[in-house]
Amino acid sequence: MTETFCTQISVIGPALWVALLAFFVMAVDIVVPKRNTLLQAVSLLGLGTIFASSLCQSCCVVPTTGFFGMLSRDAFTGFFDLLFIAIAFLSIAMSGPYYEKTGIKLPETLSLKLLATVGAMLMVNTNDLIVLFVALELMSISLYALAGMLYERPKSNEAAMKYFLLGAFSTGFFLYGIALLYGTTGSTNYQEISSWIVKQNGQFGSLFWAGIGLLLIGFFFKTASVPFHF
Repeated sequence: MTETFCTQISVIGPALWVALLAFFVMAVDIVVPKRNTLLQAVSLLGLGTIFASSLCQSCCVVPTTGFFGMLSRDAFTGFFDLLFIAIAFLSIAMSGPYYEKTGIKLPETLSLKLLATVGAMLMVNTNDLIVLFVALELMSISLYALAGMLYERPKSNEAAMKYFLLGAFSTGFFLYGIALLYGTTGSTNYQEISSWIVKQNGQFGSLFWAGIGLLLIGFFFKTASVPFHF
């Protein structure tokens, strides 16, 4: 089926709107600087509008793929889009007193939270290992910066540096795992990899398992899962 621009926008819609909201928050800060209450209100209003719009669309969502099969949207991805938007909304809404107490720079913090949300949403919508990597890095880099936002405090700097170094280390594992899977299956697309697995009748080879292992190691490092939280 030939993809149209509208089809692609419908697939990436919620994540695209959250990304535009992040840039809009930065633009508002340039025009009206040092108005933390206004920035927080704009972020919450934007997220609330995107959530309501996505909720209405999820009631009649039709499974759709876009960007040459690299992204997809269905009821499953729609649920997680709503979940991530709701988490971002609550995080921003409940952080007001903390912002005032610490004196943290609100525009950068809000934009980074929104961009991390975009990364999480794209991770669910992706249908390709390359897009998965880009989305994971978008979320991770935003979190690296958020960990170091209180740069006057040594612990904040230490947390950001350690998170960055571990993240860069795990990125190597993740990319090498993708390379091995591509070399074995001939594709980075989930559906094509699945078709290759079905054809093998359980005979996958050592390179395939090495790729899966490296992917899991990199992902577990990123998410600080047991036992990689050490």
